[in-house]
Amino acid sequence: MARVACSPLNWTDPLYEHVLDGVAGAGYAGVEAHRQALADFAGQPGRLRGLLEERSLTLTAVPFAATYFEREEWKDEAERLRRLADFLAEVTPEGIIVFRTVPHPARRDMQAGVPPLLPLDSNRMGYLAETLNRYGDVCLSFGLRAAVANRVGSFLETPDEMNAVLERTEPELVHLAPDVGHWVYAGGAPSTLIRTLRDRLLYPRLKDFDRAVFERICAEHLGFPSFVRAGGFKELGAGDLDLAAELMPLENADWGGWVCAELEMSETHTPRESATISREFLRERLHW
Repeated sequence: MARVACSPLNWTDPLYEHVLDGVAGAGYAGVEAHRQALADFAGQPGRLRGLLEERSLTLTAVPFAATYFEREEWKDEAERLRRLADFLAEVTPEGIIVFRTVPHPARRDMQAGVPPLLPLDSNRMGYLAETLNRYGDVCLSFGLRAAVANRVGSFLETPDEMNAVLERTEPELVHLAPDVGHWVYAGGAPSTLIRTLRDRLLYPRLKDFDRAVFERICAEHLGFPSFVRAGGFKELGAGDLDLAAELMPLENADWGGWVCAELEMSETHTPRESATISREFLRERLHW
C-alpha cells in the first residue's frame, strides 16, 4: 500500500513547524522540505529530525534545481548537491532528491496549449542526461535515491522531453518523480505516466486538473501563471481527471513507495483544508 506525503508548496506560513503541524493534522505520514525549510535548518539536521519525530512524520524528499547541461556550472552544482545529500541523509535514511531543471527563459509565460519554445538540441539533452546519471550516483553514495521531475516553464516540460531524458539515463540512478498536473498541462496523459513508465516511477506527485479553466486560458491566449491563479489545479477528486482509475495499477501492484499530494495554491480553501481534501480522496478511493 502506498504511503502518502504532502508538499508544503501551498503553505505561505514562514515557519516550517506550522507546516508540519498542518500536514500531520491532515493525516499524512510524510512531508517534503521546500527551499525555505532547507535554508532555515541548514546545519541543524538533528533539530529538523526531532520536529519530524514529534509529529510522526517522515521527510520524503527535497528539491534540487540546476541547469545540468552547462559544463561551467557542473562543479558548483555538484558541490551544492553533496551538501544537500549530506543534510538529507542526516535527517532520513530513505530520502529522495528530486531533480528539476531551472526555469526556461522563454517558456513560463508563453500561451497555454502552444508547443514550448527552444527545446534542447540532442547535444545538450545528452549533457543533461549524462549529468543526471552522475548526480544520481552521488545521491546513491549517500544512501539516497534521485528522481527527475517535469515542470511547466522548465527545460523538462513536455512528455517528449521527459521521454528523451529517461531514454538516456540509467534506471538504477535516475528514477521518475512526475507531476501529474504539469504533465497534463503540457499535453500528456496520466495513464502514460502510471502504466507505460511504471518501471521508472518512484515518487508520483498528484494534483487534479480543471479542463474548463485550461480551455479558457487557451482561448484568452494566456499562460501558466494565469492558469494557476485561476484555480486550474485542484485538490484530488475536485477536478476532471479520473485519478482513482489512473492510479489503480499502483494499488493492484501493491505499490509500497510514496506518493505526494501537491497543490500550488487554492482560492477557496486554507492549505490544511486543501491537504485534508486530497488526503481523504486517497484514503476513500484507493485505501491509502
